[in-house]
Amino acid sequence: MNIYRAYFETVDFDFALMAKKQHRMVGYFGFAVRPDTGFAELIAVATDPAEQGVIRASLAEAVRQSIEAKSVLLAAKAVSTKAATAELLQSGFKKTGEEVMLVKKP
Repeated sequence: MNIYRAYFETVDFDFALMAKKQHRMVGYFGFAVRPDTGFAELIAVATDPAEQGVIRASLAEAVRQSIEAKSVLLAAKAVSTKAATAELLQSGFKKTGEEVMLVKKP
């Protein structure tokens, strides 16, 4: 892990996540934001081989924190999908698909 840490410190990532378990580093994730799309891409991963579940758990938590931060930034409030869909349809929007997002806080 130390060699990966040294490498990641030399690469110009837009942001990086470090996964820890019981105060021990078990993974590094490097991201770059693409200017053409505005989306972040995971471009480098290093994990402790003994910690197979670290990628899923770490990225899930990062996504949850991002959603929460954006919700606060936008002063968003939770509404039911059914109520929101009905209101949008009444406002002239057409339903083209359906997306469900669930978050469970530990």
